[in-house]
Amino acid sequence: MIERPHVLACAMLAALTASETARSQSPHAPSGIAKDKAPTLDPSGEEIVVEGRRLTVKRTIEGTTYDVRDSAQAQAGSAADVLNTLPSVYVSPDGNVSVRGDSNVQVYVNGRPSAAMNGDSRASTLQSLSGSAIASVEVITNPSAKFSADGGAIVNIVLKKGQRQGIDGSAIVNAGDHERGNLSLNTSYGAGKLSATLNGSLRDDVRFTEVHVDRRTFDATGRPAGRFLTVSTYTPTHAQSASLNGSLVLAVGRNADIGADLSVSEASPKNRVYERHLDRGGDETLVSDYRRIRGGTYVSGASDLSVYFNRDAGPQTGSLKLVAQHSRSFLRSDRLFTTYHDLPFGAPTGERVLTRTETIIDRAAGDLERPIGASLRLAVGAEWKRERGRFDDGRSAFAPAAPAPAPAPGRFAAVQRTIAAYANIQLRSGAWTLQAGERFEDLRIGTHLATGEVRGTRRFRGLNHSLSAVRDIGDDQAVVRLSRSSQRIDPRALNPALVAIDAQNLYAGNPLLAPQVVTSAEAEYGFKRGAREGTATLYYRRTDDTIADVILVRPDGVLITSKVNSGRAESFGGQLTFSGKIGARLKYSMTGNLFHASLSAPLEIGGGRQSRLSYTGQASLDWTPTTRDQLRIDGNIQGATLIPQGVRSGTSAVNFVWRHTLSPRWTLALTAQGLIEDARVHSVVRTLRALDINDRRNSRRAVLAGASYKFR
Repeated sequence: MIERPHVLACAMLAALTASETARSQSPHAPSGIAKDKAPTLDPSGEEIVVEGRRLTVKRTIEGTTYDVRDSAQAQAGSAADVLNTLPSVYVSPDGNVSVRGDSNVQVYVNGRPSAAMNGDSRASTLQSLSGSAIASVEVITNPSAKFSADGGAIVNIVLKKGQRQGIDGSAIVNAGDHERGNLSLNTSYGAGKLSATLNGSLRDDVRFTEVHVDRRTFDATGRPAGRFLTVSTYTPTHAQSASLNGSLVLAVGRNADIGADLSVSEASPKNRVYERHLDRGGDETLVSDYRRIRGGTYVSGASDLSVYFNRDAGPQTGSLKLVAQHSRSFLRSDRLFTTYHDLPFGAPTGERVLTRTETIIDRAAGDLERPIGASLRLAVGAEWKRERGRFDDGRSAFAPAAPAPAPAPGRFAAVQRTIAAYANIQLRSGAWTLQAGERFEDLRIGTHLATGEVRGTRRFRGLNHSLSAVRDIGDDQAVVRLSRSSQRIDPRALNPALVAIDAQNLYAGNPLLAPQVVTSAEAEYGFKRGAREGTATLYYRRTDDTIADVILVRPDGVLITSKVNSGRAESFGGQLTFSGKIGARLKYSMTGNLFHASLSAPLEIGGGRQSRLSYTGQASLDWTPTTRDQLRIDGNIQGATLIPQGVRSGTSAVNFVWRHTLSPRWTLALTAQGLIEDARVHSVVRTLRALDINDRRNSRRAVLAGASYKFR
């Protein structure tokens, strides 16, 4: 259960009441064109929105920005639903974000790294953030040396920021089957040089989950030694979440702002899990038959506060950006497992598994860009970051008839310090724009255990390189991007202790991990012919010393997951995107991505070199039959992907949204999520002496009816 949803609900209700009161007492006429002025990752300083119209897609030397303020999925959907409508981006039901089939992705908010979007709480944060709070999303498939080497591609979510004088905003409410529902409020206020925004949401999504596990072990000769069958049935999971984010901006010059951004989110799934276990011997003889019920609590959340100064760049002037950021993310899991033994018959037993994690990040960064003559621009910057992580875990046995004692927790702590500096130089000559950059990073990781044992400090230094070239060909554009970066280690992966996830799944860290090195290249051609536009992209990515999850299965059927440097991974492929109009009422968009991937896993755990051809696809169709009605159908599909010791199948879904405008203020909507879906993920993993087959169905099929109200 969410511990404090009523606090956020009261804040949202108070903001809505205050805005309506202010509007009735002192109405303001809008002045100028409303623009969402939020930090972007574009070094040129150009804004995403220009007066008089919104740019649906904007391409720069860094990446591609999509304006999603008119997204149909924003009516009832979350941030994850909006991201799933963007070319090459996919968010799985468990919160894993991938770009072109590669899950090595970092998620930024307002141009800054977010602890909530990149840790244990990523899935819940993406589900708690309302899609209606998002102004645009920038996808950077090949980051330059300007950016921290925390991941491969970057997905930057830019939240709405109002510029209109007076009160402006909207309230959206949706209700659906199985007691689904969500409420979001987006408000902004402008008074002279001061502007403020407040966006909040309460959500109760429902998922239907069932998991089948067939785990088999073999002896040294390859003969069957045991088989462990588990069927886990979840009661409908009410994924309850709340989020609140706001900003305060003061204009201190023609192109300069001082501002602060604040976000808070919390989420918790409410369910019970019923498990049926059948353990068999090598000859399929039934050894044990037992049932297990899982209860308890699971809460995750995050908060982030950023204070910044921005001076935008003009054609002949430089830009300056300074930011100080403090963020925290946490996860608290206290689960009780009660087991009833049917064969051989015995008294019920219980086990309590406790997990607590907390990550605190303090960060300061500065970026300066200045013109050098008419065609040359120099950008330099520096960053300091300290990340403190604490990870507690414990397990204890209890008698089901008595209270469960709290286990004595084990503790692993890590402090990671990063100092970085970069320089980018950009040259424009005629139709050509060239950009080259170098980034130096000094990374130190110190770890220690609850026993007081200090594991020592590990230090990594290195240079990251990037090179980009853009040529304008009329309305078309050709881009080539190259980069090489050494990517940091997640401190949690260094924990040498054996951590219990549940009775049959354990996690073991690897204190000997080394950073992985990623080399990436892509060539893109974008074209525009009136209402039709599209891109064709060829890309190649190579990762050396790949950090990957691998598993071992013990003879008793318990699975242990760990991280290793598993050798080299490569992928290459091509992507086509195309969008346009048919007549005045029909718009369409299509994206297809075909790629070949290969990776290595250590032979001593049953790995080896493997490869596979796979694909991703997205499509949407928007129809405006009348001036008051809009219909949208969109869908996505993912092919099977490689994992270090096997393969995992993809998923697919088709969604439908109908919106009807009653008046300039009121809009009605009907949303069907997963109208057609394949939510089954089939994974097969092989080790030297085990085979693990996992079938997981996680359906989010839903129908919601809603209304939105605009006020100003």
